[in-house]
Amino acid sequence: MNDPPQDERAPSVYAPPKTRSTNDRPYRRAAGITAVVLGMLVVAWLVFRLKSLVVLVLMAGLVAAALDRPVTSLQRRLHRRGLAVALVSLATVTVFVGIGFVVVRPVAQQSQTFRKQLPDAAERLKDLPVVGSRLQGVDLRGPTERFLHDLPKRLNGQTKVLLGVAQTAVTSVGLAVTALVAAVFLLLNGPALAQSAQNQILDDRRRERARRLARDSLAAVGGYVRGNLFISFLASMVVVISLEAMRVPFVPVLAVIMFILDLVPLIGASLAGVIVTLATFLLDPHPWKALVFVVIFIVYQEIESHTLYPIVMGRTVKIGAISVFFATLAGAELGGILGALLAIPVAAVMNIVVQDLLADRRAGAGHGAGAAASAVRPLPAAGVPGDQAT
Repeated sequence: MNDPPQDERAPSVYAPPKTRSTNDRPYRRAAGITAVVLGMLVVAWLVFRLKSLVVLVLMAGLVAAALDRPVTSLQRRLHRRGLAVALVSLATVTVFVGIGFVVVRPVAQQSQTFRKQLPDAAERLKDLPVVGSRLQGVDLRGPTERFLHDLPKRLNGQTKVLLGVAQTAVTSVGLAVTALVAAVFLLLNGPALAQSAQNQILDDRRRERARRLARDSLAAVGGYVRGNLFISFLASMVVVISLEAMRVPFVPVLAVIMFILDLVPLIGASLAGVIVTLATFLLDPHPWKALVFVVIFIVYQEIESHTLYPIVMGRTVKIGAISVFFATLAGAELGGILGALLAIPVAAVMNIVVQDLLADRRAGAGHGAGAAASAVRPLPAAGVPGDQAT
């Protein structure tokens, strides 16, 4: 019996199924890449044009991240977030006003004493170890006394300079108040805004991923701000205890200088130590006090650099020292001191996002490899005639 003729046009049962090539429409991929690049350029242009606003928002975000934990803890007890935000904000403002009162009052009381001692302090510059020998034949007392005598007349003739200084001070205070108001707004409406943004994500997996990234970023930024404030507070306490024990004048002012400059990463603490040492040498007639403070501060600096700061960076920011160094340099180049302050929190958030992307790619690669391994099954062994039952 002959088999029927097979249709030559019929496809073979062993032919692989046709798949749609990813290069059928390459213009779609090119259009997508172009749109992403253009969007990045537009965002960069907006950031450059609105640099002041971006810095203000980032500063408000730092303040809100630092105050979020005490607000949340107080909210659990009071069951009202608005009241918790009001109490924490009032406490923060009270602390800053108290610091200002502690600084302004000693300055007002000791300014006359400093004015009288300034010529003698200028003469003590000749005792400095490096430049003192070159100043031995220079009269420093006379020019200093004439400068103090002519200072009121010079200030009266520099109306534009005084107005510029006053305008800068008013602008700084206005920016600080605006940042605080924006931080209060973020504390009040931040959870609702975050929840509203998460509700726009329809996929459950992506929504949970966005919630995790936001939680980790908030924890890193808030932990860094609180840790940095704590370290700066310790540095200022070292200044207060050591200088008060030696009865050096202007201790509150020097402590505030240490606190503010120590907030700047890498070079802030060293710069503050140099300023406080030089001020101690000039303000006090006993040079050995400046030497004692140098020894105390070097010991504390070693403890801070090798113990306190690594703990803060390791537990909150979770970025290496080399990353901190380059991030701080980039921030200082872009935004000066404020840029250096904001560089590490921004780098911490970027590190969290990058690590999450890498973890997601590794998980996807592992899942794909497992699926491929499960799809490839060994074929059954060919039967041997001798093994079959007869």
